[in-house]
Amino acid sequence: MASVRSNKVVGLSEGCGRMLNRRLLLGDGSYVCARYRTNTDQIQGEVFAYYLSRVLGISNVPPVSLASVGTSIKLPPDLPDLPEWKPDKLVILSEFVYDLIPAFIPEEFRGENRSLSRLSDRLQPVANTNISELLELVQWSDMVVFDYITANFDRVTNNMFNQQWNQHIMEAPVHNLEQTAASGLLILYDNESGLLHSYRCYNNTAVTMTRC
Repeated sequence: MASVRSNKVVGLSEGCGRMLNRRLLLGDGSYVCARYRTNTDQIQGEVFAYYLSRVLGISNVPPVSLASVGTSIKLPPDLPDLPEWKPDKLVILSEFVYDLIPAFIPEEFRGENRSLSRLSDRLQPVANTNISELLELVQWSDMVVFDYITANFDRVTNNMFNQQWNQHIMEAPVHNLEQTAASGLLILYDNESGLLHSYRCYNNTAVTMTRC
């Protein structure tokens, strides 16, 4: 992410998630996602979640760093104005990953009653599972552990919670999760709900999804 500080921002466009986020074009032709958040818990959660992923040896979380609007990120005057971006406000910079496609919950992990079931009889004939499918399941096991530790309720838990209104939601793309088209690498992005924000919510009430 040091490239942002050593490269000039020459363009910006909508993208990278929420309305206030922007995709920054750098002078070397590369892109970086700038995620604008007003909640300090979410800013810290995103950064801490990234470093935790490195401690756990999970490489599916894109690198992130913090930058200050107007200091680390200097927008040329000829670029569109962003009045919502307050001067000196910290934004989250994350690696822009190309060629992403939606990620779906593997068949083996779709359980009943809005939960991920334990490995069922469907997973016993592992000998018939190809290497790419096994590698995907390994990545999913890493993600489940990572989201459990960080108490991230904004990924698979989001699908599980919304199953009460949509019985087919477990077959839909997973929120805040995509994968690369070429290698099938799962990309865990927008981890801001983990750690500080999510633990604060869970400490307040047992039923938090409608509030947080």
